[in-house]
Parts: sequence; structure tokens; C-alpha cells
Amino acid sequence: MRLVTRLPVQLQCVLSPGIDQDVIVIAGKPPRIVGAGIFFLPDDVCHKILFPEDLVADLTEIGDFIFRAGQPTDVLIPEGVRVTREKLGYQQVATIADSADFASRNSDKVFRQTLTDHGVKILETEIFETGETNFLPQLNRIKTSNPDAIFVSAQQIELIKILTQARQLGIPSDVPFINLVLSADDIKSAGEAAEGTITIASWVSTADTPGNQAFVKNYKSKYGLQPSIWAALSYASVHILAEAIVNAESTDSVAIRNALANISDFDTILGKFAFDAVGDGDYAPIVLIVKNGKFEVFGGDDTVDSTTHIIDDLPIQKASVAILESFPPQVNLEIKGYLADSCTTLHKTTERREGNTFYVEITTKRPIDLACATVITEIEHTVPLGSFDPGMYKVIVNDVEVEFEI
Repeated sequence: MRLVTRLPVQLQCVLSPGIDQDVIVIAGKPPRIVGAGIFFLPDDVCHKILFPEDLVADLTEIGDFIFRAGQPTDVLIPEGVRVTREKLGYQQVATIADSADFASRNSDKVFRQTLTDHGVKILETEIFETGETNFLPQLNRIKTSNPDAIFVSAQQIELIKILTQARQLGIPSDVPFINLVLSADDIKSAGEAAEGTITIASWVSTADTPGNQAFVKNYKSKYGLQPSIWAALSYASVHILAEAIVNAESTDSVAIRNALANISDFDTILGKFAFDAVGDGDYAPIVLIVKNGKFEVFGGDDTVDSTTHIIDDLPIQKASVAILESFPPQVNLEIKGYLADSCTTLHKTTERREGNTFYVEITTKRPIDLACATVITEIEHTVPLGSFDPGMYKVIVNDVEVEFEI
């Protein structure tokens, strides 16, 4: 059995030069030319298992023999926007993207669609091309628009320059740059300009997942630097592949493909691992922020341990929707509820959509074994639901239902 760890520039069922017929698995980060839109075309005849490390949406849907340990932009970005907006409350933003890089164009498209769905106003949509070094014209226009946050879709080289020039230009550090690719080494390169930058990722070096700290230690010992997300995903991919080969009890590509699809609850440095229905990693994304030159989990100070706090649903007195005058129509869920005592505070809000039904859960937190005054505090809370097409919709928030029509 042979494992090819560098993807050729172009790979089709008619094999490219250098890819022999006996190759079973091809794994690695695609070359940059994939960014121009050259994609893999495996099918049920080709039977070459591909393990690309790339964020582009829909990549694994091309064929049944493509698997990805990481997560695509259409999983990472919606979760990242949800988490950051819940915490930061941004209402108007700017975007800047590499128009010559396919992966960056893809993430920019998903960023803008997700922000629009959340009812966020996009003030500026700036672009540049790979290899540019002067971003001051774009950043000046962004600064003038006064955004609450800036979303960057770029590769690392350009991202570092954007961060550095933005801070030199005077864009304040409390206006966060949000991206998908920042690494620990990029933080060192950008220096103080990286402070407050937020990245949405599949892995973090500080995680206490099985084998992660040993992986980080060994990688640093061998290469003298922190492993990147790509190194982590490649490492996890090899372990996942090895598990599938063991489970398949065969080096036949079809048997390995079936074993990969059936992997479940497998310990990796990414955490408990399984593939979803299309072959992407099925686990929760991580949102990170740079503080004091290092990554921290975004909102980590707000993490609540269920052994020290009581987590409960917010009692809802009234729920209604507000349809904003915009096109397409934006909808906010307006909540009136109450906190039962002086120690109880809002915990978190989670949202999910199934068809035309929205499920919203709002929870509270209260320290265990703390004497608190029985003082009821009425509160109001707004949850942006995003943009809507014409139709009938239902929102279920805790135990209250609201129906509305666009």
C-alpha cells in the first residue's frame, strides 16, 4: 500500500503523471493552484481515497472517496459569526478579501452571506490580489466607514501585512479582525498588531484532547516552532486513516473508504472524532482570540462549569418578532423574561434552524450554594434571526412559540 502525501497540481480519474495505479490514498494540503478552481474528480470508478486539508465548502461532496478531518467554511464561519456576534454585538462591519485566491473568495462569500443572514450591515467590501503588499487604500476606506469588526479572507502572508498596516493606520485594537487562517507563528510575525485578532478554527494547541499536548511538544522539539492547523489536521488524518485500515482489515480502497465512513467516537487531537454524511469532520469549531501574544479561547472567561453553577432556562414572559424595514427583510426576536434572584445572570443564547422553524434556547447561570436575595429582575433580550424570504415561519424560544409571516 502507498500513501502519497503531496497532492498533484491536478488529479482526475485519469491519473496525473507520478500517480501510479497502485496508489490507494492521497493526502495533504492542496497546492495553491487548487485556488484557481482546479478540483479533484474522483468517483466510484477511480477508487483513490483523497484526504485534502482545505477549508473550501462542498469539497467532500464531489465524490464518495473524499474525506476531510477539518471543517469547511460553511461550518466554521456560521458558528464563528454566531459566537462572536453574541459576545461582541457588532451591527456593522467591513470585509476585505483576496479576489485572486479561490479559497479566500470562497470564505469571503460565506462570511458575507452569513453576516447578511444575521442582519449585520456590511459597510465596505474591499478586495486585493495575491502578492499585493500595500493595503493602505483599502484600509483607509474601511477606517472611514467606522465598522465594529473587520472580516479578512486571505492567506497568511497577506493577512500579516493587513494587520500590521491597519494598526499603523490607526484602526483601533478594539475593532477586531476576524479570519480563518491565523497561526501561532503569524502572531509572532505580526507582533502587537495581532492583539485582539479572532480566528475560527478546528483545533487549538492548548486543547486537552487525547495526545494533543504530546503532539505539540514533539512537533516543537523537532521543528522548533508551534504546529499550524494544517500540521494538526494532517497528523489527525494519518491517525484516522490508520484506524480505518485496521478496522477494514484490508488495503482495498473500497473497504478503507467504508471503514472511514463508519468511524465514530475515535480519540484524536481534535477530540472525539467522526465524519458527517458527506465526509467532513463532525465536531465543534473553536473560536480563538489573541491575548498577550498567544491564542486563548474566545469568551473563555465566560465558560461555566456545571459543577459550580446551576444552568437553567430563562423564564419567558413574552416573545415577539420585529420585522425590520430592509431588503431582504431582517427579523429580530424580542424577549421579555426575568431573573429569579440577585445571583442569577444570563448565560448564553443558542440558535438553530430546521426548515421554517427556528429553535432558540436562552439559559441563565447561578452559583451553587450561594445565598441570594429573592429579588425578581425583569429583563429584555434581542436575538437577531437574520434575513427571510416570503413565507410562514415559527420560532420556539424555550417553551414559548411565535409564528409570523413575511
